Amino acid sequence: MEKLTIKEWRTKFLWELADLLAGAAFPFMLMLTLNALIISYTSYGTDDGIRALCIIVGEILLFAAYFIFGRRNGITAYRKYVLNSKKRQIGTEDKKVLYKTGEYAVYKAIVMGLLSCVPYIIFQLINCIYENTVCSYVLQYCFGWAYYPFNLLSLSEWLNFIWIIPLVAMHTIAYIVGKMQEEKKVKIIEAAQKKGKKKK
Repeated sequence: MEKLTIKEWRTKFLWELADLLAGAAFPFMLMLTLNALIISYTSYGTDDGIRALCIIVGEILLFAAYFIFGRRNGITAYRKYVLNSKKRQIGTEDKKVLYKTGEYAVYKAIVMGLLSCVPYIIFQLINCIYENTVCSYVLQYCFGWAYYPFNLLSLSEWLNFIWIIPLVAMHTIAYIVGKMQEEKKVKIIEAAQKKGKKKK
C-alpha cells in the first residue's frame, strides 16, 4: 500500500474507531444489564453473605459475557482478514480493505475492552477526585462490578480501577482464542480443497 496522506490517515482512523466501538458496544451493554439485574442488588441487602453472592455471581456472568463477545470479535476480525487478504491479492481498490479496517490485531482486543470501560473510568475518576451523589449512584447501579468489591471492604476507591485489568484481559484472551479457532477451521477447509483438487 502506498504512503497515506493526512486525509487518508484520518479516514482510516475514523473507520477503525467505528469498528472498535462496534466491537465494544455489546460487552458494554451487557455490563449495564448484568449490573442492573444482579450486582446492583448488593446495595439493597443487609446480609453480607447475600451481598457477596450477588457480586460473585454478577462478576462470573460478566467475565463469561466478555469471553463470549471477545471470542466472537476475534472470529469476525480473522474472517475479515482472510477475506480482505484475498481481495488485496486480486488488486481491489476498496479503501476499507486496503486500510485493513476491522482486521485481526491483538491491540484491537485491548482497545475494545478499554473502550467498553471508558464510561466507568470517567465516573470513577470524578468520584475519586470529588465525591458526589450522582457519580456514586451511577457507579452503584451501572458499574457495581468494579465499585462494590473493594467498597464493601472499606478500601480506597482508587483501587477500583484495578478491576478494569482482568476484564480487558478476559476480552483479549477470548479474542485470541476466537482467532485461533477460526484459523484452525480455515486450514482444515483449505486442506480439504487441496485434497479435492488432487483427486480431480
